[in-house]
Amino acid sequence: MFISAISTVQNIQNNNFNVNKVATQPIEIKKTEKNDNMSNASKALQSYFLGGQKVSFGGTSGFKIKKLEDVPCPCCGQIMLTPESTEKHVNRLKLAKGNKLADRLMNEEMPVLRSNEKAAAWIIANTVKNTEMNIAAGAKKANENLPKGFNAYCQDVLMNAAIICEEELGENSKAGQYLMKKMDEIHDCEKFYRPDITEEFAQFKSEMSHEQYHKLEDTLMTLPLDYKNVSRIMDGASKETTVAVANRLLGPSLATAEHVLPHSLGGSNKASNFLSECAGCNNPRSSMPYAEWFKVHPEFKRNAQGYIEHVEGRIVNGELPATYDSYPVDIKETLTNESEGQIVLKVLDKAKLVELREMKKAGQEVDIHAETEKAEQEKQDEQE
Repeated sequence: MFISAISTVQNIQNNNFNVNKVATQPIEIKKTEKNDNMSNASKALQSYFLGGQKVSFGGTSGFKIKKLEDVPCPCCGQIMLTPESTEKHVNRLKLAKGNKLADRLMNEEMPVLRSNEKAAAWIIANTVKNTEMNIAAGAKKANENLPKGFNAYCQDVLMNAAIICEEELGENSKAGQYLMKKMDEIHDCEKFYRPDITEEFAQFKSEMSHEQYHKLEDTLMTLPLDYKNVSRIMDGASKETTVAVANRLLGPSLATAEHVLPHSLGGSNKASNFLSECAGCNNPRSSMPYAEWFKVHPEFKRNAQGYIEHVEGRIVNGELPATYDSYPVDIKETLTNESEGQIVLKVLDKAKLVELREMKKAGQEVDIHAETEKAEQEKQDEQE
């Protein structure tokens, strides 16, 4: 019996994890007539993982936000990992076998994994259940019948989304019927491509609230990008040690510095051009325009707001130097320009952040989201 992937969806935003000494592989993105530039991999990440980037403060090495624990990725919205605490996660997976390993993969590590790695971990977890296999043996065994495991994972995620539709929208919703149909259609894993599903599912957006749609979109985003990427992960893992397999799964969750305007296109190495973004989102985007990247990660347009409010909270808490007080305003301008207006952040200006930091020091409670909404309302009132 397969382990359900429902915990993957429910726990994504509810767990704090840390990673150290991770390694990742470039994600390959399906080429089509619409997105034939999608497969360019970031060369900068290779330097990052090799420790080869030597830039002054303000460059990728000096970008302090990526060094903070528990920051949500502005693209996928999941908590990112830092290089300092990988070891405990690797050791957990290295030492576990059988049912204990399956439980750790599904309930402890799964929430921090990125979509392709979620699929791989789920397949391994179901393979080692009721055995004495470790993660390396499980990966090797699972890779022998990967298409079956891949299809089962995708069907399970779609079933979870269909259940949410039934609970939120009723038994006969068109969105739910669509998901059940897609679940039945998954049989040729080579043809599976997640953006085909998320783009088609967008037609039902008007039939539900924003909250309902976002919940379903987040569930669908736990689907892997495609079979090719999961196959690459599993093929590599099937030849590796337990530590290497754990690192392979955790690597894409590492926090990196993403150039909003790509460095290859003239983007600066200043904080005003950086987002702290997980390697799993940073690496495959490379120099892809946001208009194309939003087809792969449509949730980016709303997750960016959660990221900036989190960063503002860390600024107010004094966890970032005063040089970052202007970061929210600066990154808002950069993101708006590069996304051609598809991302417009609500941010607090430097003066307000300084004021809130002083309030915090004085022992007062500070609600960043409430302050942001208040500031936006004041702007609207002034315009009227």
